Amino acid sequence: MTQAILHLTHSGFRRGLAIMTAVTALFSLARQRRGLRDLSDETLKDIGLTREQAQSEAARPFWDVPNHWMR
Repeated sequence: MTQAILHLTHSGFRRGLAIMTAVTALFSLARQRRGLRDLSDETLKDIGLTREQAQSEAARPFWDVPNHWMR
């Protein structure tokens, strides 16, 4: 009985941790996208983006994650 309770508690903790990790990643993604909006044209040129590309990326909603996150 105790073993079963420990297993359920551990799996619940792991699930909660996974959810918190995902939420943290989404907030980070949103912050990075907002940061793109504030970069100078010179900095954007240095990283190989146009102002239009940066604005387009910055306008994406936080739930619109990169494709490689879905693997």
